[in-house]
Formats: sequence, structure tokens, C-alpha cells
Amino acid sequence: MGVSVKDRIIGIGAPAHAFLPSVAERLGTQAIIPFYAGVANAIGAITSAILVQEEILIKPFQVGFRLHSSVGMTFFAELAEATEQGKKLLHDVTLRKAKTAGASDVEVVMDEKEIWVTLETGAVTLLRRR
Repeated sequence: MGVSVKDRIIGIGAPAHAFLPSVAERLGTQAIIPFYAGVANAIGAITSAILVQEEILIKPFQVGFRLHSSVGMTFFAELAEATEQGKKLLHDVTLRKAKTAGASDVEVVMDEKEIWVTLETGAVTLLRRR
């Protein structure tokens, strides 16, 4: 007793070329594999989620703070100002990169980490904030 399928089988996805013709043959039908079958599912995969990661780094420098980012380096006298401007820059750059990549509904999530050190004098100072 054998199994047969009356309709033809249409396959998409990267492995369709590899296994579908032999499956169709065993089912007594034909396999139809469109020219772009190998990337047909890839379009959905890349458009369903876009992740953009961006990082800034704030470090003490001489009498102020240096903000390092993918768009350059900026100097600030106060840590609070460097942090505020860094968060704004991080949001704007991430949003722009996500939209350039094709995202339409963008959510920007920020995670802040600090490293503090204790000097020999007992003073606690910021080593870096990212």
C-alpha cells in the first residue's frame, strides 16, 4: 500500500531544494520550487525583529569627563551633564540606526553600569560609566 498526493507540492525555504524533490517523488507528485525559494522565509525573519546595540562610555579626564561614542568624543565639566547628553545621544543614534535598518515601531532600552574605585587616600572616584 502506497501513499500518493493528487496536488503538486510547493516548497519555500533554504532546504526546499535539498529534500522536497525526493519527498514529492515518493508521494507520486511533482515538487514546485520557486526561483527565490531559498530566501523566501528570510524576508520574514529579518523584518520581524531588528536589534541595534549602541554604547557610550563616560570616563574622568583631567578636570572633567570624556564621553566616547560611535559618533565621536565630547568633553564635559560635570558628570551629570555628560550623563544627560550621553543618554540623549545614545537614544538618538540608536533610533536613527534602527529606522535606517527598516524598523518602524522602535523601543529604545538603556542599561547603565558604573565602576567606582577606592583610592589609597580613601576617596571613592568614578572609573567609568557605560
